[in-house]
Amino acid sequence: MVQKRNLSIQKITAAAKQIVNESGAESLRFSQVAEALGVRPQAMYAYFPDKEQLKVA
Repeated sequence: MVQKRNLSIQKITAAAKQIVNESGAESLRFSQVAEALGVRPQAMYAYFPDKEQLKVA
């Protein structure tokens, strides 16, 4: 589990890319990325204001 203080843009984008590679960009959700990182989805909003910003990262 990634603690919030260890959360980073790099960790979030790496988890998101893995999900996109496995399931496609259309299925990308903050909740999936958060679950993969072991954090609450709200923790990621400090790094990305919305899913679209995450997709372009």
